[in-house]
Amino acid sequence: MELRIFSLGPLLTNTYLLKTKLKNGEYEAVVIDPAEKCAELNGLLKDCKEVKVLLTHGHFDHIMGVNYLKELFNAKVYISKKDEAMLTNPKQNFGSAFGFNNEVITPTNFVKDSDKIKFGDTEITVLETPGHTKGSVSYLINNMLFCGDLIFKNSIGRSDLGGNKEDYKNTLKKLKEEKRNFVIYPGHGEKTELNYEKTYNIYLK
Repeated sequence: MELRIFSLGPLLTNTYLLKTKLKNGEYEAVVIDPAEKCAELNGLLKDCKEVKVLLTHGHFDHIMGVNYLKELFNAKVYISKKDEAMLTNPKQNFGSAFGFNNEVITPTNFVKDSDKIKFGDTEITVLETPGHTKGSVSYLINNMLFCGDLIFKNSIGRSDLGGNKEDYKNTLKKLKEEKRNFVIYPGHGEKTELNYEKTYNIYLK
């Protein structure tokens, strides 16, 4: 499995490409949070039989490349139902506050906690991790957790842009109680590990 990371858009959002080769020699790909059009990313998708777009939440800086991938690759788009309105309303996704009015995005699949998304010979598990937004989710594949703006190295995201402090507190509590050590791939900044954050992140104390 190939993992590529692109820092894209006005807020340097991490867009993740996961690409896997099938037994028949064909490729499938997952793109997490496409922040804007990217020629290099598109080039890596050209030989893929299927492309899935997984959205951790609906903020404008995580969705501005979605329709382009739908147009080019007929990509299926996954998001929580709770964040659906953010795909159509630049006031709710805060794009208008930064001078961006995204096109209307129509998702093809709604995800909820414990859903499994088939990806090649493995599965991606959906984890509901609300707080940053009402519908924030994380995607777990093997030991890699793609969590959007839930947690950053030594910090966490905001809860005042469509989220909820109490939800955030409950989500972080679940992370603190997690026995496994995930490699965390956040929506912005460098990757980290859950065990590291439990030790050094004051929000997980």
